[in-house]
Amino acid sequence: MLLAGPLADRLFEPAMMPAGALAPLFGGIIGTAPGAGIRLIFVITGFLVMLVGALGYAVPIVRDIESILPDHEPDIQVTEVDDTVGRLPERDASAQLAA
Repeated sequence: MLLAGPLADRLFEPAMMPAGALAPLFGGIIGTAPGAGIRLIFVITGFLVMLVGALGYAVPIVRDIESILPDHEPDIQVTEVDDTVGRLPERDASAQLAA
């Protein structure tokens, strides 16, 4: 993340200029205008994220984690709901009117 700016400015941006080394490979898709270096970084990052997702799906223990790990079971069983918690005490309206 911290290297994206310097990589774009010093490596990918000059390489994506019309006479740059990467312009013949990626120039038709990404372009060779200013900003093409950071666009190439975004494209490369997107492909890397897709690769990580595909590799995670290819590993059976990662793919089947929902069926391997048991669901969380609470230590105590709640049998009755106490809906008075957090409520203000009710006041007698007639006592307030008399005052």
